[in-house]
Amino acid sequence: MTQPNTTRRDLLRFGTSAAAYAAGAAIVVGGAALASEAKGATPGVNPRLLRAIALRDRAEEAASRFDDDVEMPARRAYAAAVKALPAIPAVPHRSVATTFINIEGEEKRLSTDMIGAAACARRVANDPTWSDMGDDVWRRANCELAALADERDALVAAHQADHDAAVQRLQASHRLNALSERSEALSTREFKLWLAAIAVPATGLPDLLTKLDFVERTRGSSMSEDVVDAIHADVRQLAGGEA
Repeated sequence: MTQPNTTRRDLLRFGTSAAAYAAGAAIVVGGAALASEAKGATPGVNPRLLRAIALRDRAEEAASRFDDDVEMPARRAYAAAVKALPAIPAVPHRSVATTFINIEGEEKRLSTDMIGAAACARRVANDPTWSDMGDDVWRRANCELAALADERDALVAAHQADHDAAVQRLQASHRLNALSERSEALSTREFKLWLAAIAVPATGLPDLLTKLDFVERTRGSSMSEDVVDAIHADVRQLAGGEA
């Protein structure tokens, strides 16, 4: 049996109907269960199975309490704190000082808000295959734009880094990583106890039906491979190893 990479918030999607399987299982093991009881087995559900189910239920309650009382309030407070952070400052676009005459005879002034202009300017400034294109004025204008674009990008990155650092500080102050680890630990414990409950060998048909009811209550009206394996083991045991 393997543990899925999920938390308790995730839905476990299984493929086999528990109700249909319960009906089939009851037919298969009914005779074996009656024979077992006739030999003096105690009627009713195995106390060991009931204890295992109770332990799993308490683990789920603990996980839910932690979720409701600790983790989710902290996450809501964190989200509100992030929302209250100052907006990332907008960095204005800038235009170069040098103008040039384009091939259509128009005077042009380059600006960082021109689509593709900064990329072209950087190639003119840094790529030898482009540096000898156009006249001196055109090259000077592009070199100025490349410098302005670099300065603007650096400011944008710095403002974003400041914002990201503030968010990281809020995450730390609200202990989100520690809360996530604790939530995952509680979820893992619940799942392990769930696996332990379905692994308790059935001593009679009441155990088997109780186990199926438990699965449907805790994981919906479908069953995982773990459940199918456990029920198959129960059927084989109750049928005397012949199933």
